[in-house]
Amino acid sequence: MASSTRTQDTTNPEAAVRRYLNYLSDPTSVIDHDRVEEVQAELSATDDQIERLRLESELDRVRSTDGESVVREFISVAKQFAEEEDITADAFRRQGVPTEVLAQAGFGTKGGKATSARSQRVNAATVAAHVQGRSGTWTYNDIESGTGASIGTVRKVVDDLVAAKKVKSLGPDPDHASRGRAPNLFTAA
Repeated sequence: MASSTRTQDTTNPEAAVRRYLNYLSDPTSVIDHDRVEEVQAELSATDDQIERLRLESELDRVRSTDGESVVREFISVAKQFAEEEDITADAFRRQGVPTEVLAQAGFGTKGGKATSARSQRVNAATVAAHVQGRSGTWTYNDIESGTGASIGTVRKVVDDLVAAKKVKSLGPDPDHASRGRAPNLFTAA
């Protein structure tokens, strides 16, 4: 099995930061297109039904945008990279990196005060990139806390993505056990 371009440069902080910034602007940039072509060729070359199932599943995996691993990799190296390159947290914010992600990466306080997740304006494109890179199920609040965007922006972006059939609404959370209305769940379409 060929290795993914995402795993080839895991020891290179600059590559990890570059991959994350590219991911923010285009979530599909983390797809290993060479591996997609390899799997498609293997799929075309086999008539074995079980092998076809395995290859179809592998194709689903390599075509997906695993945003969570890109974010984790960024978090693990961003602080070191910033210190070595004399890059400020504000510079990262202006490139669309959510304050919460910077906090997880170890960027601390600003002017003696803890930075708020809402201290920077987050645009719809950043929210859309974050949403499209998620796997599993999630709620509006998950996206709000993950990006630092206002709940209004999150709702607008998610609702637009649902209308465009890029995100699927699963309805109220059936496992919701606390008071109040159950939050709506969403997943990639």
